[in-house]
Amino acid sequence: MNKASDNRDFSRFLLDLYLNVSAVDRDGKGFDEKIELQDISGGGAKFVTEKYEKYFSGQLLDITIFLPETKDVGGYMKTKATVVRIAQHNISGKSNQSGTYVVGVKFMTHLHFEKTENKNTLYLFRFLI
Repeated sequence: MNKASDNRDFSRFLLDLYLNVSAVDRDGKGFDEKIELQDISGGGAKFVTEKYEKYFSGQLLDITIFLPETKDVGGYMKTKATVVRIAQHNISGKSNQSGTYVVGVKFMTHLHFEKTENKNTLYLFRFLI
């Protein structure tokens, strides 16, 4: 039994969260992308993008993961990561007709939690996506 998941240091968890990626592409142009997180582990994460041409192996990313709010607290986690994998996104074995790609990243720093003072910012973010 030699599956990729058997070789992982951490278990992966499916989460319904949004993230913001800030980076510099191959042409030296900065970009931001707000997208949905597909899964996360103690060492990395995976997300789906239509802008796969902006990403490349070894690229440094600034990642902000927006957390669900309660009436008492809102917040997000920040980290730096590097791209370790880019592949066509196949849903349930079907071919990639949507033009989306999966980007796998490895965290370079620990996730750092920051509390938001104005929780309306996160609600606004969710509606803009």
